[in-house]
Amino acid sequence: MQTHTPHTPLLIRVALLGTALFLLSCTKTVTEVPDHPASQLPDGAITFSGVTTKALINSADEITGFNVFGYYVPDAAEAGEKTETVFNGDLVTKDESGSVWSYENLKMWESGVNYDFYAIYSRKYDELKQVGLETQMAEKPYVVIAFYDITANQDDDLMFAASENLSYDPAQGARPVSFTFNHLLSQVEFKGKVHSASVGIEGFDVKVKSAKLYGLYTEGDFSAENFVSGKNETIRECWTIPGIPGDDNTDATNPYIEYSEEEPVLDLTEDETSIFGGIMVFPQALTSDVYFEITYSTDGGVHYTTQTVQLISSPLSVWEAGKRYSYSFTVSDNDRILFDVPTVNGWDEATGGIIIVD
Repeated sequence: MQTHTPHTPLLIRVALLGTALFLLSCTKTVTEVPDHPASQLPDGAITFSGVTTKALINSADEITGFNVFGYYVPDAAEAGEKTETVFNGDLVTKDESGSVWSYENLKMWESGVNYDFYAIYSRKYDELKQVGLETQMAEKPYVVIAFYDITANQDDDLMFAASENLSYDPAQGARPVSFTFNHLLSQVEFKGKVHSASVGIEGFDVKVKSAKLYGLYTEGDFSAENFVSGKNETIRECWTIPGIPGDDNTDATNPYIEYSEEEPVLDLTEDETSIFGGIMVFPQALTSDVYFEITYSTDGGVHYTTQTVQLISSPLSVWEAGKRYSYSFTVSDNDRILFDVPTVNGWDEATGGIIIVD
């Protein structure tokens, strides 16, 4: 079982920010029409194309719903004009056939203006509460995800997409809005095994009693102001970590994640064993504060020793969004733990961590 350090509840801090963000958006009259069957949509309706839920998303087929923000500025050059909010976190879902995407209160395109659309995928969207559309007069609005508690959302794959500068020409007809989703987080995994030269040695029995990862912050703010669709390497710069200046970092006493001593010991063999499973982390440059600590025995649990490894000492110094990082180590009969060079893969090797929804 993975145990996490408890933190201040989100809702009190988030509710205040969420309210402020939504109040900043000036909503005018947007053309809506009553519910229509998907096969009988009127000309000029705003529709969405392609994109479920499992812990980590690897293909568009797994996405059955997402939340959309959309707006346009009637005349950005005219002083005093406010952003027209068309979508404010509206849920877009896939029908039973898996081919039609719909939402409540159908919106109509307006000709002669440019639209920007943003989408968020999270299985826990309703629980986040801190997502808002921040708009500034005559300036480009952007989405902010504030106070995101990553340790409380280890089973959630947070993704974001943008489809910008779209317009409607009645002569050409309306086209569905498509999205390319980017993973906003990174994934890290630690795997251990017995060194091949030590397999079969009498009395050599490796057991892991506990393990910790610490030195990472647990909360951060994501701002889409400088988000570039399809470029994972830009996402790290969109995060502010920690979200609250001066917020405490995790340490050995209160780790980021821990394999608890309350659980049965892990037996290491010649085959790799995952210590924590896949861990969701913020994309970030590693610092000298980040450690992996493991308490293990090589004599079947009679005597235990603890070793601490500073992750920045490996050749890998940065975790990028949409990538999976694997740290593998071996335990030998001379009680040494040796780490291999970390491997890096795309979240899904076929897509490189980017999911196209169309």
